[in-house]
Amino acid sequence: MDEEAHHHKNLLSPNNLKSDSKMSFQEKEEWLPIPDVTTPCVKEIVNFVVNQHNKESGDDLVLKGVIKGWFKELSDVKTKHRLYIEATNNKGVVQLYEAIVCVIEKGDKQRVRTLLSFHVGYLDENEQFWIEIPNVEESCVQEVAKFAVAEYNKQADDNLVYICTTQGWYQEVNAEYGLLFDLRIKTKDCFGRVREYKALVSEDRQPNEKIRILISFKLVPKKS
Repeated sequence: MDEEAHHHKNLLSPNNLKSDSKMSFQEKEEWLPIPDVTTPCVKEIVNFVVNQHNKESGDDLVLKGVIKGWFKELSDVKTKHRLYIEATNNKGVVQLYEAIVCVIEKGDKQRVRTLLSFHVGYLDENEQFWIEIPNVEESCVQEVAKFAVAEYNKQADDNLVYICTTQGWYQEVNAEYGLLFDLRIKTKDCFGRVREYKALVSEDRQPNEKIRILISFKLVPKKS
């Protein structure tokens, strides 16, 4: 018998941009790979994840499969699991999700499972998971995007004008304050051409300031 709970945070919401905002996978304990994600115990956890997310969010995701997973032992009766899950949304689109789940064994086959986080995103070429930013109009995202354009203009001696941010993803790169942003930004150049760029920006959140670094700023080719 399971006792179910779901605790979901959006790291980029104003209430969570504080020093206690930490993604579960950025802890000191080492994650150990799950050698076989098709076992019944993994399936139980994954089914709980999708069902609990649907229950809490009103979504209607349909589980497609588990890509890979990790776990860590927090105590003799407490484990944490990180799973990459494919699921189909109500529009028929298959998307990748990262789920963090805590499981506590209570004895007599009773378990308390807590869904700590559930995010849609993508895996890059280094198999690092990027969390999709649900609202790129958030002021914290707009600040980063405008910084990227201004910094590029400064470095390249260009005069791009910021228009908007069309998409965005982020990673937490350390357990305290560090964030990495991957943004798609529309700009207008001096000839009036509207062009889209992929900007990669790091942001170090110190107590009294935010230190941002533009890592890359590349033109996105137009689709033929």
